[in-house]
Amino acid sequence: MVHQAYVHMFTNCALMLRDQTDLSLVSDALFSERLQQEGMRRSIIALVDSLGSAKQLAQFQDFFLAVRSYFYAGGVPTDTRSSALLNEIEQCVRAATSSKTSSPEFSTEETHQFLALYVDKALGEIRRSWSELSELYASELKDTLN
Repeated sequence: MVHQAYVHMFTNCALMLRDQTDLSLVSDALFSERLQQEGMRRSIIALVDSLGSAKQLAQFQDFFLAVRSYFYAGGVPTDTRSSALLNEIEQCVRAATSSKTSSPEFSTEETHQFLALYVDKALGEIRRSWSELSELYASELKDTLN
């Protein structure tokens, strides 16, 4: 469910960017979708942290770490993939707003293209992380059953 929601959230963002939707609207939509997933994400991470600290489950430590890294970009515990994307979009909005009086560094179209590529990269990372997590889960389950 969480993976589907993340893929959906990033895919919607990419579509809005490709449609040249105003960046503040893209930012608002992403913020709203992130907020809907926040409780679930926090619950999963709290559970994983709790289970990961249990000595009797030490053999599953790699799996618990993989779950955490699925949510966090580069393993930084304060920077989820979606918050990193939201920060990037908000920086672009601020840059566009502050450059209204001067010539912008990038055109609106170039900014949308850059952000769409950023989202595509994030989607690839999410799918790769999910695949790795699924493989690790299957391996742990197999080892436990043997």
